[in-house]
Amino acid sequence: MIVETLYEFCGVARVLFTRIGANLVDRRPIELARRAIESARVLKDGRDGISYLIAAKRNGILTALTDSYEEEIKRQVGASSLEEALAKIGQG
Repeated sequence: MIVETLYEFCGVARVLFTRIGANLVDRRPIELARRAIESARVLKDGRDGISYLIAAKRNGILTALTDSYEEEIKRQVGASSLEEALAKIGQG
């Protein structure tokens, strides 16, 4: 982990942030969805991959994989929304 500094970023004089290397080799939506679903089965406190994706989307955080990742979660669980996926897994 590396700590870096941005100066005068979006009206903030100084911003410290961490740069963390990628920890997943296989970033295909099918694999990301599998991991998110498994984490939702194990973690019942909102720290799972599906809850994280819901929160990220709610906060406007989108990546090139967001849509396909979400669709794959819904496909694997047989749900029409991420919230329904959590409910089907047993968190809703």
